[in-house]
Amino acid sequence: MAPNLVVTDTDPGKAGRGRFYTGRGARSGVIFKGKNVAEVMGNDNGLPIQGFEGDGKERKLDLSHIELERSLMSHQSYRNYNNFMEAEIALLQDIGYKIDRKNFFGKTIFGDNQTVRNTQGFFARNSDGTAYIDGEENTALMGLGLHIYGKSNTVTQAADILAGGEAAVGMRIDGSDNTLRLPSNINVEANGKNGTALLVAYGKNHEITSQGNLIAEGKGGIAARFDFGHNLVGDHDEYRGSWILTDENKNVNLRTHKRDEAKYFYNLDGPLVKQFDVSGNLVGKKAAIYISDNAFVKNINILKGANVEGHIVSDWDPKNRLVQYSGAKTDLHTKLTFGYSETSTGKASTKVANNFDLDLKGSIDGPESIDMEVAGGKLDVAGTVNVYSLKNKGYLVIRGTDKNGIAANVTKDFTNTNAATLETAVYKDGAVPAIKARQAKVAGTWALVPEVSYYNTALSNFLDDAVNGTDFAFAKFVPNIRFLKFNLK
Repeated sequence: MAPNLVVTDTDPGKAGRGRFYTGRGARSGVIFKGKNVAEVMGNDNGLPIQGFEGDGKERKLDLSHIELERSLMSHQSYRNYNNFMEAEIALLQDIGYKIDRKNFFGKTIFGDNQTVRNTQGFFARNSDGTAYIDGEENTALMGLGLHIYGKSNTVTQAADILAGGEAAVGMRIDGSDNTLRLPSNINVEANGKNGTALLVAYGKNHEITSQGNLIAEGKGGIAARFDFGHNLVGDHDEYRGSWILTDENKNVNLRTHKRDEAKYFYNLDGPLVKQFDVSGNLVGKKAAIYISDNAFVKNINILKGANVEGHIVSDWDPKNRLVQYSGAKTDLHTKLTFGYSETSTGKASTKVANNFDLDLKGSIDGPESIDMEVAGGKLDVAGTVNVYSLKNKGYLVIRGTDKNGIAANVTKDFTNTNAATLETAVYKDGAVPAIKARQAKVAGTWALVPEVSYYNTALSNFLDDAVNGTDFAFAKFVPNIRFLKFNLK
């Protein structure tokens, strides 16, 4: 700072010679404008720049931090970006750096309250760095195909995104109250190591409809990830999530604290995602769906026509001591429903699709918060089921077992309705996988289907109709039993 220059935020009319008037943080009144920044922002309002830091005699002119919300280059106590935003790269271009910005970013939506049909895809760049090569995978480290930064936007992604670099992301949603639709003919792929096809990283009340293809087939790949992540400058300084706000590891009351130090609204008092409707392909090497321990997702609907390859995992626990919600903890459960039909826009209807038929190539794990329901049709789970509650109103097949021989661990209630069928295997020793629940209300049919190895044992003489290829079933159950296990010996 120049000698004898005093930084002040008092009335500029009183500022004399040697005094520099500026506000704090994103409200400093200092902005940066440039051609590339205007192109990214969609207007010429510029980027907010940090005015000063420190207080009293320690106050110093700053002018070096870009005060976008929670950004890497900001001076904010909470930042959940671990790389530059597109607008920050644009600023570097405007001051003379030679960077092919579009090698790292397809499209960023910075404004609020917009309806956008994005026809900009994301692919490899030509050798001149002047255009995309349609259909060829981009391999940039941490590339990002679509970023929704603003709030209350309705966005349709109408072009393919092929983000194949390490830790690349197909589409990222921040802000709050955004709606994203992926039509049936659109591919969003992030097939590099630790790639994520869809990432919802901040805010509340987002809604996503996916009729297209969310694919992440590389090592560590996740098709749909709902995760605030961690604070780049340390969780001790500040930590955020759904109904979560801490400062120096102490809870900060969300009812009385609405804005952060930069005067941005927290937007944490609600579900990160209000509804996620899937009728397309959801394929992830590590997980098809992952919900982190700091993200509440209210409704997930797997609809007729969907294909799911990969685990569905939730680490969210409403009983976490950091969660400040004052209502019933069950209000913060994720309702995971299979078997509804879709509307013309791809959203879940209220109509059960009796011809729903899904082979889920993975397991379902969310013992603290997933309320799972098979509303109708057939769900065939290749792995195990580990959920808070389970209600079967259709035809549910569970093929896997854990190390204890349990096919389904249900933290609280298991219900098999009158018209429902539960199918599990019979092993060669006659053992049947267990369904373990705190309490159960069971009716309908339990179909026990022998594995191939079963026929090579002495038990092959047991139940002739089964040996001849017909499922045998137990239709009479004792209600409210706590532990369901049948051993056929």
